[in-house]
Formats: sequence, structure tokens, C-alpha cells
Amino acid sequence: MKVIDVIKDTCTYLQMEEELEYVLSYNVDTNKFDLEPNSVDVSKNLNLLLKCVNLVLNTIVSEYVNLKDCTYLVSNNCRIKYEDVTSNNIVKIVSVENDNKKVAFSDFGSEICVEKDGKYKVTYLYTLENVDFSDDVSIIKFPCKSIAYGVASEYLYINKLYDDASVWDVRFKNSMLNLLQNKKHRYIKPRRWF
Repeated sequence: MKVIDVIKDTCTYLQMEEELEYVLSYNVDTNKFDLEPNSVDVSKNLNLLLKCVNLVLNTIVSEYVNLKDCTYLVSNNCRIKYEDVTSNNIVKIVSVENDNKKVAFSDFGSEICVEKDGKYKVTYLYTLENVDFSDDVSIIKFPCKSIAYGVASEYLYINKLYDDASVWDVRFKNSMLNLLQNKKHRYIKPRRWF
């Protein structure tokens, strides 16, 4: 799923016809729009929608899902720098392991300190960098329409349409909660009444 798909759905939900026509002209191969925007407002609205996508993705990552990854590094002077771990924004260091055993570490916000030099496996939580129209956000693993609900809400809040924004916000939050709930169906054995 690409960011442009989320913006297409948002434009459809908010009945932004000029913006939708422009977004539909997006060429995935060249990562450019085939049409020119009809007005300055169209271009301004699309840039605002892109900012809203970034806001919603960061909300999802900080409140609903954790993006977790790990990497193997060698410490230097008993220190491991964040920039050596990943280029993403690290939220939290979950664990540091040496030879499949967790080791004590100190996290100083830009580097990790360990007791001795060696090869370590660093597991961490991170957030996404700001995305652009062509970026893929399938790492979130939520449907495009659910993310578009949140984008519509943010866009309407920014434009001071609070009543409409709250409707889309409720849809977004309900969608997130439904997606995160355990979907197991329970079978209740029929009983006889005497």
C-alpha cells in the first residue's frame, strides 16, 4: 500500500473531486503527477493531506502498533551509537543480547553502553520517517481505508470543521480497535431450558 492510495481514499471520502482527479493522474513508474494542479488550492490541499498522512501514521505507530526490529553490531569502547543501529527514529531499546543471553545496558538516548566490547544483537522499537506520495507504508499492516479515516479527521480538524472531524475520528478509532481485537469466534454450546 502506497501513501498515494491513502490520499485517493481520503479525497473520495471528503468528496474532494479536483484533488482526486489530480491524484488519479499519479504515475507510479515515474513517481510524478501526469496533470498539473487546476489551482493553487489543489496543490495546497494535497500537501496538507500528505502532512495529515504523516500525523496519522505516527499516531498509529505510537498508540496502536509497535514497529520492532533488530540488528547485529560490534560495540566500540563499550558503546553502540543509535545511528549505527538504524536510520529510523528509535523510540526504545527493548533488549541487548550477547551470545543469545540478555545483557545489562544503559540507554543514554543517543547511544547504548554495555559492560564489555563484543558482538551484540540490539532489539528496538522505532517510528517511521516522514513519508512522501510514492512511499510504501505496508509495514503498518492496516487497510488503506482505515488510515484514510484518520487522515480525513486530521484534515477536517486543521480546517476547523470540528463536527465533521469528530465523525471521522470515531470511524478511525473504531476501525483501529476492530482491527486489533482478537477475531476468534466463540461457539456457545446450546442449552436446554426446563
